[in-house]
Amino acid sequence: MPPSEPRRPAPDPGARRRVGPPAAERRRPDPTSTLAPAPSPLMPVDGPRGRRQHRGTPTRQELVYLSGRVPRALRDELHIRAIEEGRPVVDLLRDAIRGYLDVTPPREP
Repeated sequence: MPPSEPRRPAPDPGARRRVGPPAAERRRPDPTSTLAPAPSPLMPVDGPRGRRQHRGTPTRQELVYLSGRVPRALRDELHIRAIEEGRPVVDLLRDAIRGYLDVTPPREP
């Protein structure tokens, strides 16, 4: 016959397992620059309420980055090409879309 395991005493329902302040008294650490740097914009924004107003052709420093629901691989490729060519992503994307629309025959319903 295998030996039986020694019995453990039942936990006292009144005893607390964790020692520390209750959840309401716990505080998160204050944010500091060592924990999380303040976000900085990728580029300056001009115009009313954050909308960018184009004044002629944007300079190389004013590269506009694509955001939204664009596959990461496509977005990365556009950024790389824009940097290599020294053109804004918007212009590169606009040219690609216009080229696609000019070459692709219209779909029949």
